[in-house]
Amino acid sequence: MKDNTTNRLDMKIVAPIIGRYILRVLRVLALIFLGLAVVAGGFLIPQQIWKRRYQKWFLFDEKQSNEKNRQQILMVYDYVEKLGRFLKCTRKPDESYMEYGKRLEECKVYMEEAGIQCIIQTVLKASFSQNVVTAEEMKVSLDAVHKIQTKSYVELGKIGKLLYKFLWHLG
Repeated sequence: MKDNTTNRLDMKIVAPIIGRYILRVLRVLALIFLGLAVVAGGFLIPQQIWKRRYQKWFLFDEKQSNEKNRQQILMVYDYVEKLGRFLKCTRKPDESYMEYGKRLEECKVYMEEAGIQCIIQTVLKASFSQNVVTAEEMKVSLDAVHKIQTKSYVELGKIGKLLYKFLWHLG
């Protein structure tokens, strides 16, 4: 009988101590999960935002106005410059568009195959000319950007693909 009372006293003393440790462990686990959720959200939310921009930039609608075509081709060129920065081929401030296109072709062979010069000529037409960008020029430019995007992504390693997709939001 005496042993039972001693065990009961021990449990009264030990149970709160065990409970405190369990609560501490649960708090630490909750903080870890919360931190992981914040980090994952920091990568995935911008990726979803970029997907919406991507649809707006690269999906061509033949019925859209000339001004929208002009805006869209300028956004496509911004994407090409961002891709160039990712590929370590940035545009210098004193460099013309055509020189930059030639340097991109030297930097990556697939840029020439895809038709980077076509994109740049269309951008120059949209920026500086009074002529409107035709639907055919838009399609050719958008196809060229898709080829460049695909070939640059395939060329990368695993870490490069993660950076390409989640940090730089290029793919």
